[in-house]
Amino acid sequence: MNNAQLKSDQKEFELWPYFRGLYARDFLYHLWKLMDNEGAAKLIFFGQDVGDEEAIRGDLTEFLRFFEPVIPGQRMIIAVEHKTQKEIMGFCWFDTIIADVKANFGVFYRQKFWGPDTRSASRAVLDYGFQTWNLQMIYAYTPWQAARQHGLAIGMRELCKLPDYVKIKGNAQDVYCLGISKEQFDGE
Repeated sequence: MNNAQLKSDQKEFELWPYFRGLYARDFLYHLWKLMDNEGAAKLIFFGQDVGDEEAIRGDLTEFLRFFEPVIPGQRMIIAVEHKTQKEIMGFCWFDTIIADVKANFGVFYRQKFWGPDTRSASRAVLDYGFQTWNLQMIYAYTPWQAARQHGLAIGMRELCKLPDYVKIKGNAQDVYCLGISKEQFDGE
């Protein structure tokens, strides 16, 4: 599936997948900077407590390392651009991709765009994942209530809650595991 197939004529957004080496690193830097400006950079790698310096896990170096893995095909990031405002709304990503089986899914959207457009964009990205890798299941894990609610709003089901699973700012936090199968997605 190429970029032309990702563009939506009926929606207020366009999807731009990042393939390692396809765009300059400044593309990833731009996405990280949007997240950092929203105060969310330190939250992306939740639960990887490194003492008093938790935010270091969300620095630019870690972000680039995560989205430019050594083995191509492990992860993909997809930027979401608002058509009329010509601004990046946020991005979604897949990691731990096993073609014909499953992938993990994550999202970051700028708060000013939260709502129906971001839910539609996330559904389009899920569809992209199911089609591109013939996935049978897509999972998401999060301690954040806003991300949990977003996942439920786009059709994912809550599979379980892992009590006190991660440590964030010195406190144990629950993590919610969400998922949607290809059959459930196609049936909606």
